Amino acid sequence: WTPDESLAYYMVTNNVRVYEGQKLGQKHVDQLQLENVGAFEVAPGRSNWIAAFVPEKKGAPAMVKIYAPDNLKQVVAQKSFFKAQDCELMWNVSGSALL
Repeated sequence: WTPDESLAYYMVTNNVRVYEGQKLGQKHVDQLQLENVGAFEVAPGRSNWIAAFVPEKKGAPAMVKIYAPDNLKQVVAQKSFFKAQDCELMWNVSGSALL
């Protein structure tokens, strides 16, 4: 959920789907398509940035990618990691920095 509960996010195989908060029973309004996505976290505050983690696979490094909520097809920032199968994503209180 976003802090104001206007949007809800749900992870399924290779997707993070975005739903309107008051219309969860209806079709998703947007989706982040990301093969093998293993975790995601929505930034607190008003920014609603989305950070997504993809674990290492077949020699390819693990990745954390950040997306703006208004364009889930464009990566804003990314970082690769070796020997990473899981990840805990933590935003700061204002949603301007990610660990």
